[in-house]
Amino acid sequence: MGEGVSPADVIRVFKAHRVSTYLVDEKTHKYTLERDDFMETVILTDEVVSRYLQYFKRKLKIPIHHFWHPEQAEKDCECETDE
Repeated sequence: MGEGVSPADVIRVFKAHRVSTYLVDEKTHKYTLERDDFMETVILTDEVVSRYLQYFKRKLKIPIHHFWHPEQAEKDCECETDE
């Protein structure tokens, strides 16, 4: 693996941050993402590179380190919803 993270980890982070993910096309790895007023269709290939993660960070206000540590995203977001 290079400088990115797996699509499965990215999806875990999206779910933790309440971003709905819908698989549109399994062959092309195309997903639709939705949260509040954000809706976009993206392609998540074998490795999601840092530049793409930075885009999600800006658009969805997700801490960048959560993409490399999805278990931390799940833990942090779980605490936010318990308040």
